Amino acid sequence: MIALGKLRDCLVAIKKEHEGQAETAFRTLSTYVGNVARDPGEPKFRRINLSNAAFQARVGGLAPAVEFLRTMGFAENGEGYLVLPGDANGELVQGAAGALHDALNNPFFGAL
Repeated sequence: MIALGKLRDCLVAIKKEHEGQAETAFRTLSTYVGNVARDPGEPKFRRINLSNAAFQARVGGLAPAVEFLRTMGFAENGEGYLVLPGDANGELVQGAAGALHDALNNPFFGAL
């Protein structure tokens, strides 16, 4: 699946371009993805407030991290939120979780 490769590319870009912030970004993204995977029907897990200070500090200021969310299917709703539609691809969510697990646990992730 092409989208899974793009998700991985986003994570590699985070690691290479934002090395000092990468682990925090990976953990934050992992929380977002994990929440959606555990409870896909819960609307609060499918909305991210773009003006939230924690989001901005951990993810929002990193273009590849925002691109990761967009690749997963999150889109701006015009009201200051990124929203994942209810019909989001479950395989893509699981793939995102796996890519984040690798990024967090493989010391050689993105080295090549």
